[in-house]
Amino acid sequence: MSTTIAIALGGNLGNVPETFDRALHSLTDHPGIQLIRRSRNFRTRAIGSQAGDDYINAAALLQVHCTPQVLLNGLQQIEADCGRTRTLHWGPRTLDLDLLRFGDVQMVEHGPGREQNGNRGETDRPNPQQTESGSLIVPHPACWYRRFVLDPWYEIDPEWNHPLLRETVREMRGRLVSRPIRVLITGPLARTNQLSAGLQRTFSSREIGIVPASSPREIEFHVDEENPLENPPPRSVFLDGPDMRETATQILRAMLDVPQPIGGVEARN
Repeated sequence: MSTTIAIALGGNLGNVPETFDRALHSLTDHPGIQLIRRSRNFRTRAIGSQAGDDYINAAALLQVHCTPQVLLNGLQQIEADCGRTRTLHWGPRTLDLDLLRFGDVQMVEHGPGREQNGNRGETDRPNPQQTESGSLIVPHPACWYRRFVLDPWYEIDPEWNHPLLRETVREMRGRLVSRPIRVLITGPLARTNQLSAGLQRTFSSREIGIVPASSPREIEFHVDEENPLENPPPRSVFLDGPDMRETATQILRAMLDVPQPIGGVEARN
C-alpha cells in the first residue's frame, strides 16, 4: 500500500540546490518512491552561534511503499552519501533530510536507531525525531515551530492536518506569522523567572510576549518537568539543564525567522 509522505530538506555547505536535486533523484531512483511535488528553495537564517552561513530549505511530497523506519534509514544514508556528518548540533551541514509526516498518523515506531533525542527541546540531541531507544517519532516533533520547515511545506501540502495539534500546515504556519509570539513558561518559580528575564533581554516586546497560563499562546516552555514522550502536550517544549535558555532562544529564532524564496515557480512537479 502506498503512503503520502513529506520531507524537509536543508543545508548550508557546498552547492545546496544541487545537493537537493541529487537527494531527490536518489530517492526517486528507488522503484517504490515517486515524487509528487516539491517546493521552491528558501533562504533562512542559520540557527545557533556555530551554525555557519544562511541555510537553504525546501520540502517535497512523495508517494512511498515502505515503513517509516525503512524510509528514515534511507534518508540518513542519502545524507551520508552527500557528505553529512553529525559532530556538532546546530552546526553547518551539506544536507539535512527530515521526515515531516508519514501519511496521516501519529506514531512512535520502535526500531534500531543511531541517534539520541527526546522531546525535551533540542539541547544536546542531534536528531529530535528519534527517542533514546531509537524509536522514530512522526509527525516530526519540531515541525510546528519552525518557519524554515513550514513555509516550504505550506507551498506543497497546505491542507494536511496534524493529528496531534488538529491544525493544518496552513494553520501552523499562520500561528507564526503574527507578532508578538506569545510564550508561556511553567515550572519552578525561580527557574521560570530566570528564563523569562533572559528571553526578554534577548528579544524585543514586538517579537515575543510572556503570557499567563490563561492566555492563548503559540508555544509553551516547561522548565524542569517530566515529559511524557508517548503523548507530548500540544505546542510544548520541555527544557532542563544549563543550556535551557540557549535552547529556548534558538527555538524562538526559528519561529520568528521569515524565509525568503529563491526564484523558481511555486510547487514544482
